[in-house]
Amino acid sequence: MNGAPSNIPNNIVIDYSIKLAVDKSFTVGNSAFGGEARLTLKNNALVMETAAVAMAGDDVHTITKQVWSIPFSGSAKEMEFQSDGNLVVRDSGNKVLWASNVSAPRGKRLKMDFTGKLQIFSEHWDILWEK
Repeated sequence: MNGAPSNIPNNIVIDYSIKLAVDKSFTVGNSAFGGEARLTLKNNALVMETAAVAMAGDDVHTITKQVWSIPFSGSAKEMEFQSDGNLVVRDSGNKVLWASNVSAPRGKRLKMDFTGKLQIFSEHWDILWEK
């Protein structure tokens, strides 16, 4: 491995309901050790970015790249991975602005890796949705 500490995860699997507020992020990996991915809920988009450290002589730079974006109309309040496996973005009035349209009993796990891939898996690890 590239010298990365063994305790830095290169992916995260969520199998429970979790929420993310506007301008907050989930981060996986470490930009100094192979790269990291950051899922951020913006006011009008769900954005995945990756970051890695690059060296040029004595200069150290962090290179950030947008991998994908899911735009939506309206002003987001929160993203939620629901217990039924659906990933949704809601506004302050609880109106759904965007959804993955995956629902129980199939969608059970949300997986994000350091390359910027986001997936929803069934309880048997079948891919039900990915970006």
